[in-house]
Order: sequence, then C-alpha cells, then structure tokens
Amino acid sequence: RRRIILCNFNKIDKIDPMTMHTWMNIMSSISGSYLWLLGVSQPSNHNDSYNHTEYSTLLSNNIRSIAKYYGISSSRIVFLDRINKHDHINRQSQADIFLDTFIYGAHSTATDALKGGLPLITLQGDAFSSRVGTSLYNSIQSKKHNNHSNE
Repeated sequence: RRRIILCNFNKIDKIDPMTMHTWMNIMSSISGSYLWLLGVSQPSNHNDSYNHTEYSTLLSNNIRSIAKYYGISSSRIVFLDRINKHDHINRQSQADIFLDTFIYGAHSTATDALKGGLPLITLQGDAFSSRVGTSLYNSIQSKKHNNHSNE
C-alpha cells in the first residue's frame, strides 16, 4: 500500500480550528496518509523567559492530540526541521499534496510548493490573505483544485 503524504509548511500558528478539522477529515478518508508540518523555529528575538523546546513540544503535542481526537494516530503527524531553501524545494517532491491553511493562506510557501511540483489544494476566502493560494494556482492555469467550500 502506498503512503500518501499531505503537507503544509506554513508557520504553525496559521492552523486554525476549521483548517485542522478539514485536514483531519481528509486524513480520515485517505488510509495510509501522513501529514508533514514544519516544526516550530526558534525566533531570533526571543527573551530569556522564552523556552523554545517547551513551546515547540506544547504545540506539536496539541496538534497530535487533535489528531487523536479524530481517530488519527499521532505517528501520522510528522514535524520536519527547517532546512535550506534548495533542499526544502527538493523535499517537497517527496510529498503528494500541499494542503493550504484557510484564514491566512500560504503565500511564499505556496510558491515553494508549486515550484517543488506539488499540487496545491486551497480554499478561496473573502480576504486577500485567504486568496493568495488561489491566485497563484490560477496563474499557472490549474483551476481544478480550487474550492469555494470545505466540504
């Protein structure tokens, strides 16, 4: 059986409840699917009271807990390290589908995904920040995966 790799390399704080609900429903319907997410990076301007490891662990555990709530094994949620741009573009060729976030969608991240050869599934919203993925995808004349509903 072939694994299906879904991915999103946006900052993790773009993942809102509706996005997570939709992604978990997609994963539930695709047996053998995995979700690759970009791990939390340490900010360059953090103060001494900030504990990056603790924060990163908390966020990843929360996402894995949500997956478990939907009946999805936490092993199917994979957090990847940040790597240089060239390797990042190449890494995307190992995934199958880029899932965009909804309220504040992918911008440069969607461009990277398309450059890496990934199909982009996005949800067109009303605000500029939620229409960028659609605009990028339309610019390469590939309208078949743009949706106007999360159904």
